[in-house]
Amino acid sequence: MMSRDFTEQEQRLVALFVHYRHGVRERILVYVAYVLPSILFATYGFSNADFAASLLAYLALLLPASVYLGRYRRTLDLFRSIIEKYEAKLRARGAPST
Repeated sequence: MMSRDFTEQEQRLVALFVHYRHGVRERILVYVAYVLPSILFATYGFSNADFAASLLAYLALLLPASVYLGRYRRTLDLFRSIIEKYEAKLRARGAPST
């Protein structure tokens, strides 16, 4: 049972980490779906000296990376909040914190 001290978003994040069962294979397949077409398009652009194709391939990589980093930042802030609350509870109980 989760503590009532955690917000709904924090509880969802903890549940996600606890129940996350996807392995390395699934993660690689997701990355390949974004990266491989962009690499192929960039290779085409460089081999044909097509600046527009190379720029489009770069933007195709930049957009998912930016979205991923934005999500990572929000998740990191939530996770930091969870850890701070947990550490405060440990200190309140008199347990030594690291």
